[in-house]
Formats: sequence, structure tokens, C-alpha cells
Amino acid sequence: EPGTAELTPEYLELRVCNVDTLFRANTLHAFSATIRNPTEPQNCPRVVIMAKTGDSEVASLDKLAIYSLSRSMDSLDATRLGVPHATCPLRVFQQEFTTRPVLSQSSPFTGSSNNLTFTFTTNVDIIGAASGASYLEISGLAGLEGYSSFPLPTDQPPFCFAQPYYENATLFVRVCDAADVPGQASTVFGGQEYVIQLPISNPSESQGSPAIVVGVVSEMDQLDGQPPGSLPSFTIAAVNVSKPNRDLFSIKNGANPLLTFKPEFVVASIFQANPGISSLDMQKTSENTIHVYWETDFTTESPTLTISGLSSTRFLAEQADEAFNCTNPDHVTFNSNNGTALATFSAGPNPPEASWSSVYSEGYASPAISFGDDAGYWSVDDAEDDENQWLA
Repeated sequence: EPGTAELTPEYLELRVCNVDTLFRANTLHAFSATIRNPTEPQNCPRVVIMAKTGDSEVASLDKLAIYSLSRSMDSLDATRLGVPHATCPLRVFQQEFTTRPVLSQSSPFTGSSNNLTFTFTTNVDIIGAASGASYLEISGLAGLEGYSSFPLPTDQPPFCFAQPYYENATLFVRVCDAADVPGQASTVFGGQEYVIQLPISNPSESQGSPAIVVGVVSEMDQLDGQPPGSLPSFTIAAVNVSKPNRDLFSIKNGANPLLTFKPEFVVASIFQANPGISSLDMQKTSENTIHVYWETDFTTESPTLTISGLSSTRFLAEQADEAFNCTNPDHVTFNSNNGTALATFSAGPNPPEASWSSVYSEGYASPAISFGDDAGYWSVDDAEDDENQWLA
């Protein structure tokens, strides 16, 4: 009906020309108004409805009694998105991460595959629904600008992955629509901690850990089967992620996300004791000891070290591929391939010191190599003359 409406910071006033429009006995009247919420959190205010009729400004009502009435309004007090009293008018709630999200990584090495581990808790439910999209944005992934995409991770309900997963140095993690994962979770519940694994490939150059931020966007309108407006859209403001500041592989703060490091050999030296030649008929052999030393700028468990290029090393046929079990239980494997000898050392959970030496004598039977428990030595036991030789 023709009339006016005025909205002030204190009240909403409706004025109409037809008295029957607002007051008709035993008739439920209703209207909806779209407003902008306050910028600061607040509890439910007291809302009052007031009415006045017989306004002398309306000529046809001059002879009617002028009266007014008022009462406090009843509010629908329900929990929505995990927020108590969420349906109380002008109850304003600050949706946020309850603790600062944490992002860590599994590998700091340049160009390697890497798993980012994201841990977070919010104070509001985030619901996946067919009528919109709810997702986390992890942005500021400096060093990944050269990548156009990464393989999609396996779904981790309530988190599902679809393109775009990675775009413009940002990872997108979508909350599953119930139709995506029938019978599985499709809601991120407020107050519950969640952990997500996010595979990427590291930058090809060394860099420090960049400033990374994460936020939430919920572009909802309604729950499936519910009327429009039954599920409000909202955002959680982006915040800087926390970093573990923990060393990884002996690299300072190596667990911090996208801190990348190019590993190197700091020392790599090899020398021998005897340059004498052996006769072709093996009647005269020259026993030789080769010493190898190395040092790296990182530490890792269960490594494999291969030393190749030992050209023209001669082995007896029965010793062409010999494995030696060590006491720690590290092992060394010697083999000869088209005249090139290879020595491969694989360490267990307690690797030897950063320098070692090995002995291989062509004229003897299969030697046994062991690792000394007390002094950090390799021992070579010659089965033929029962001589025990120790090398530092």
C-alpha cells in the first residue's frame, strides 16, 4: 500500500495511508527488511514494537480516537551454524579462527615433493551445500608462481578437492557437498580441530618461508530443501598462519612452510693407499685401500650413498656382486658393471660417522665388513689368513 518507511539507528518506522493494511483483527501481518549488521559484536538487544493510529495528519481519521500501544517482541532464539542465539535479531557474532592456524611442511628440499599440513579450529560451523560453496583460501605461497597446477589430493571429508585447487599462489580447500560424499561428513564444526594434508611441489630455488595467510569464504544461501536465506553467507577474515619454527633434517626451521633449501656435499674426498698394478693373470695382485670421506649440510634417516666411476676395478667372478651385513645393521654392496665398480652404502636409523673407509682385496676370499660399536670403526675380516684389520 502507498506509504513511507524510515530507518534510523534507533528504530524502523512504517507509515501507510490505509489503516487496514497494518491493523486487521485476527490477521497475521509480516514483512521482511534487509539491513547491514553492526561492525562490532553485540548480544541480543531488546526490540519493541509500537503502534499509533488516529493520526490527525490523515484527514479521514480526524474523528477517530487517537491511541498508541507497545510491547517487547518475542525473538526466535535458536542456534545456527553452531552459534548460540544466532536467530535473535541484531545478535552480532564475530566468526573467526579460535586459535591461529598452523601450517607446516614435510620436506624443505628444493624441487622435491612436499606435503603441507594445515591445522585449524573455527568458532562457527562451515557447511557444504549444493546451493553455494564454502572453502578455505591459503594464499601468499611465494615461490610457486611458476606452477600452473598441482595434482588434486584425495578427498579428506569433510574436505573435498576440485579445480581450481591451486591458482595464483593460492590453494583452495572446499567443504564437501553432502552429495559428494554420501554418508560422510560435509560440515566443519566449530570448536573442533581439523588437519588437512595438501600436496605440492617445492620451488626450484632456495628461499625463506614466506608470509602465508588463510581465510574462509562461505557463499551459501540455503540448505538443501530449506527456503532461501536459511543459511547466511559469511567470511572469516584472513590471518597469518603460525609456523612450527622446528628444525627438519638438521635445517634450521626446516618445517616452516615453503622454506626451501638446496642440499650439498660440504666435503667429498677420496684417495687410495697403493697405486701398484695387478697382473692380468692375477698371479700378482696389488692390495689397495680406498678411503672416502664426506660431509653434508643436512641429516636424514635411512639414506643411500652411491660412489660411482671407480673405473677398471677388477673383481673375481664369484665376488661380482657381494653384500655385507653390518652390525648396526647398515650394509655395503659392491658390484662391477662393464668394468665400472660401484660401492653403495645404505644406513639404518643410526648411521655411521661422516667418514669411513673400506677395504677390498682382489686376492682374498669374500671379506666380511662390520661396524664397530664402541669406537666408530669399520672392520675388515679376511677369511683366508684370519687377519683382522681396523681402519679409522
